[in-house]
Amino acid sequence: MKTYLSTHFEFEFQVNEQFIEAHYECGHDKITRIRELMCHIINVQHIWISRILNETQESEDSDDLPFHSWAKLNLDNQQQIRFILHHYDIDSAISYTNSDGEHKTKSLVQLLTHLLQHGAYHRGQINYLLRQHDLEPISCNWINFDMDNKSRG
Repeated sequence: MKTYLSTHFEFEFQVNEQFIEAHYECGHDKITRIRELMCHIINVQHIWISRILNETQESEDSDDLPFHSWAKLNLDNQQQIRFILHHYDIDSAISYTNSDGEHKTKSLVQLLTHLLQHGAYHRGQINYLLRQHDLEPISCNWINFDMDNKSRG
């Protein structure tokens, strides 16, 4: 299961990188909602990582992040997920407080699966917005991901 999650997160962060590059190429503040969604994806990854590591989160889910910081924050999130997958038992229970102030406990694998689904959902929204503005959507088909080369094939 760790290999499965690790490969899916490598895909996740690579696709995020492609969305960041595409956002820059289309005039990075041309479509405000796309900016909001990319910031949300990056922020929520950070929030869940902070909960898993029992650290103080540095951002809220809707914080506007400076565009020039997106690639670095994406890389930081990727490195922290690699750390978690290497050092944590994926079946371990993680206790956290959600954004409504409720105390919850879920397994690490549940939290990581949620995080993967969350990013995919919002990238789908971004692709929809790109199409609405006659811009080319980003291919994020898992089946085309080359696991040996960590690239789209």
